[in-house]
Amino acid sequence: MSAAPAAPPGDAPPDASARWGLFRNLEQPSVPVRAILIRKDPRTGRWGAGDGRSPIMTEPPPQPPPGTRPIPVAATAGGGS
Repeated sequence: MSAAPAAPPGDAPPDASARWGLFRNLEQPSVPVRAILIRKDPRTGRWGAGDGRSPIMTEPPPQPPPGTRPIPVAATAGGGS
């Protein structure tokens, strides 16, 4: 069983121990970018997503700040094939 997020993502993560992880399917570049919430464990200091048992739910990513330009993966030094 999986649950939907309680609220759509905002511009910033919900707290200082969280970050948005953005990803896309490189085999299907027309599929929109998706996001997951990644949290830092205060005890171990490690970053993780999900609980290790349930599928990690994705959601649309937060809107980038005005004036931001996306850079295609193929345009980066290590990206694309």
